[in-house]
Parts: sequence; structure tokens; C-alpha cells
Amino acid sequence: MPKPIEIDLNKIGTNPDLTDVIYGNKEVICKAFSLNKSTLTQWLSEMRNNPKFESGVLNVTHKVVLIHIGKFEEFCIWKSKNRYKQNKS
Repeated sequence: MPKPIEIDLNKIGTNPDLTDVIYGNKEVICKAFSLNKSTLTQWLSEMRNNPKFESGVLNVTHKVVLIHIGKFEEFCIWKSKNRYKQNKS
């Protein structure tokens, strides 16, 4: 039987430069995308309310939020393209 993979969550949670990481916490996303925490919280709320991007935010517990880095990047591109449109669906 293969040996289970051990993941150091502290290392992943503080270093967005790891290329094989799929999900990050709020601190990682803020650092990687140069956002402040209040802007990120607002954008995560928008992602949760949009069916296209809601799968990119995982609320594992009431304190732990995991954000799919690729989906968040797609959301930022979508947000940039649709910022002046009335109906953003």
C-alpha cells in the first residue's frame, strides 16, 4: 500500500509561490493578487452569488475558507470584462 502524502498546511498557507497548490486561504490570495482583506471578502461574496464561480469558494468550517486559485483568476478576468455592463450574468 502506498505511503500517505503528508501536507504541511502552514507551509502552503503562507507561501503562494508554490506552483502545485490549487487552493489557498485568504492570506495567500491577498498576497498573490495584491488585494486587501476587505476587498477579497466582498469579491468572495460576489463569487458565492454567481453560479459560474460559486464552486471556487469552499467554506470548510466557519473559520476556514479555501479559494480555488484558478477560479479566482477567472473571476477577476470576468469582473474586469463586465464592470460596465448592467446585467452581469
